[in-house]
Amino acid sequence: MNFKRNFWWVVIFLCASSCIKDIDIAYPDYEEQIVLTGLMQPDSILKVRVAKTLPVLSADNNYPVISNASVVCFENNVKIGNLLYTKDGFYVLNYRPKAGLSYRFEVLYEDKRIVAEDTIPNVTDIMIKLGSINSQNPNQNPDLFLSLSRRQASYVWLSAITSYKYGTKLETSGAIIASSHPLFDTFNTRKSLEGINGYEKYARLKPDFLGNINFKFTVANQVSVVKAKGDSFFFQISDVSQNYDRYLKSSLTAFKSSPSKNGGINDPFSEPIAIYSNVKNGIGIVGAIQTRRIILKEGK
Repeated sequence: MNFKRNFWWVVIFLCASSCIKDIDIAYPDYEEQIVLTGLMQPDSILKVRVAKTLPVLSADNNYPVISNASVVCFENNVKIGNLLYTKDGFYVLNYRPKAGLSYRFEVLYEDKRIVAEDTIPNVTDIMIKLGSINSQNPNQNPDLFLSLSRRQASYVWLSAITSYKYGTKLETSGAIIASSHPLFDTFNTRKSLEGINGYEKYARLKPDFLGNINFKFTVANQVSVVKAKGDSFFFQISDVSQNYDRYLKSSLTAFKSSPSKNGGINDPFSEPIAIYSNVKNGIGIVGAIQTRRIILKEGK
């Protein structure tokens, strides 16, 4: 009986194997698109980059740049000038954007008109202070105190950074922000630290928390490594536009389903997601940001 059962399994396997054949799956026709990118900051002149896309299966990492486009910028719908081509696809205008104002870029190339617009964000009233060492915190790190005051929605991202000497080199790395306060958006929480949510590299504050907010939190990486002169522990606070906020959040979410360095998937259960773009008749992102740094500890 066992022989007969094994015999039929062999027959079924051979029949199934004989039905296998190679099928050529045609990829959709490639349609070249214009890529427009730029990040506006009040302390920098206006600059955007114009390039072309590459086919999906292309092994080339150098995107074809466009050097003969016409690029015009408008401030609150008033033309302020034509951007001049420099190199590597970059066009610049010797003009610094202002907080609260809107800037539109119009790119004319061959028979295409590509448009992107964004508004420079205002600075949110936020402060972070260093407290005393707390043995209950990860690595016995000090408490940190955040105070926030706002009357309207704003888009704020935080990064905690340690910079310290290791041998003859200066090591700079992002510290994991540790907090379970509801002000933090949990979309990119990567791990739990002693029952506390951890945010690697970036922590996004929910835009709809209004009023005066004060709370205590900490970081996971050792702050005690900041000892020598030139070492520092600081926070970078980034006020971003709504467009750039959507781009950042969608990019980090998409990263979860991308291959990791060892060939695995950062999050095998994540859903594919399209990265946000505010470019019409093309792809890319033209965003706006204001950044500032709060130094909490310096080496001596």
